[in-house]
Amino acid sequence: MNDKINSSKSIEWIHCNNCLIKTKHVGIIQKEVTGINIVGRSEGYSKDGISVNWSKIHTLFECCGCETVTLRTRHWSSNWGEETMDEFFPPPISRTIPAWHITQLSGFNPMKAKKL
Repeated sequence: MNDKINSSKSIEWIHCNNCLIKTKHVGIIQKEVTGINIVGRSEGYSKDGISVNWSKIHTLFECCGCETVTLRTRHWSSNWGEETMDEFFPPPISRTIPAWHITQLSGFNPMKAKKL
């Protein structure tokens, strides 16, 4: 397994959970992890097995509008060809928390809550 860390200054359009639309995000830092798995040795497909290359690229983005950060993990496997799968944290949302929900929680103290 190999690790590479880059300070990335790429700009991409990504959904921002604070702005609630796709906005420009600047890549702050990026870490790439790559490896090779040998598949099929124990299953008896062949003596050597089949090698599967894979990589994960973790990129931390910052919104150019509100400065909220988002982590993207881009997965790739040689089984998929050129396709990649993106995973975001926090996951994209399409609406904000309602104001009534925030006001109800503002005075909530879990230490004083009644037990059922």
